[in-house]
Amino acid sequence: DTVYTASGGDTEVGSRSEPSADGGSDDGPYPFGEAHTRDPGFGGEGWTVSIDDVVPIETFFSDGDCLAIVGTATLDSLDEGLTSTGFSFPEASLFQAGVKNSGLGFCDGTGLESQGMVLYLNAEVTVGTTFTWFKPFEVVQTDFDFAAIEDTVYEP
Repeated sequence: DTVYTASGGDTEVGSRSEPSADGGSDDGPYPFGEAHTRDPGFGGEGWTVSIDDVVPIETFFSDGDCLAIVGTATLDSLDEGLTSTGFSFPEASLFQAGVKNSGLGFCDGTGLESQGMVLYLNAEVTVGTTFTWFKPFEVVQTDFDFAAIEDTVYEP
């Protein structure tokens, strides 16, 4: 397996044993906007996902900062039921100074929702549906090293 690291750093992030059918290579992280396919999880939910950007968003308190990973997803498969569950959505993480930030916090995503984006936990869609999703993170700084969907690393 290939181990990916942050540019210029030595933080181990994860591994991917072969390139995705949708792009990327074992030469390094995916660029923002490039999709990869995630194998079906527990409920048979298979996803094609990408990270497209990391943007600042509002916080419910004035003494904090929030960032949101924004991406695109398509539900490719589903074993049971008519819609996926938000809990089947692939885990997205933000890495700052080599530390994994798994997130939420006191962030206000209503601005992104008003633009038609879906909070990742609300990803209840039918097979074939493509949508723009977001995941908020309460952060201590607005700089970040990279983002990831499960073991797949993305850099801007």
